[in-house]
Amino acid sequence: MHDKRGYKKHPHFQLGLFDDHVFIWFALIYEAPNKTAIAHSLLDNLNLITDLPANFVISLDHMKKDATPLAEKSKEDVKADLQRLRDVKKAEFLVGRHLQPNDPILKDGQALANFTRETYEQLLPLYRLSMS
Repeated sequence: MHDKRGYKKHPHFQLGLFDDHVFIWFALIYEAPNKTAIAHSLLDNLNLITDLPANFVISLDHMKKDATPLAEKSKEDVKADLQRLRDVKKAEFLVGRHLQPNDPILKDGQALANFTRETYEQLLPLYRLSMS
């Protein structure tokens, strides 16, 4: 039988477009049945998020364009975001990078591929933790 929720119920990576930017995410969206346990693991390993480069961003809704740069979030802010993921049924948590339309990386396919790969490599510890 086909599962219409598919990848959405699992931690996953996203590469996509909004009308004003490219996003490269590690995503935990509200459909993940084990997101409470994942949130506990991430809270226990908060440094995996807070030690990411300052140009990474966090979003709490995969359907909205806005995201907050990690540089503008305190450790307590990130902790609160993860507590919300743990405690609120419809909560989501996405972390990654945005590229603006004028970013020169978007004019060079190989540079974009490298940037995306580097982003996912930095996010891989979060994915591994969430799948364990």
